[in-house]
Amino acid sequence: MRRICIDNKILEVDAYSLLCNVKKDFTLPESLREFLSRDDQGIEGLLFMIKDPKLCRRIPSDVRAAYEIILANTSEDLDKALESAIKSFQSLLDNDAAKKEIIHKFIQAEYEQQSKE
Repeated sequence: MRRICIDNKILEVDAYSLLCNVKKDFTLPESLREFLSRDDQGIEGLLFMIKDPKLCRRIPSDVRAAYEIILANTSEDLDKALESAIKSFQSLLDNDAAKKEIIHKFIQAEYEQQSKE
């Protein structure tokens, strides 16, 4: 992360990155992947259909089941990863040496970035 900023977008990105690190070997089932590719709507199209009682009936049962399984499993994995990250951040609060190391890495990265420009 190049700039430090506290707002919902940065927090969402950090949680997304955290989940990507937890789910490195994740692959979508073929039926779900094919369904998401219809009309190039992706997950937004599926979520739109799930919210509408009439459209919801048009979702194949294997696709809906795959989505629900992924949602449940991934939610649990994200909860565990967030709890671990929170513990790490809490321990960082009292560790001045670790904070300095992070700041030094930030300064070095910024220096290297500016040297390239």
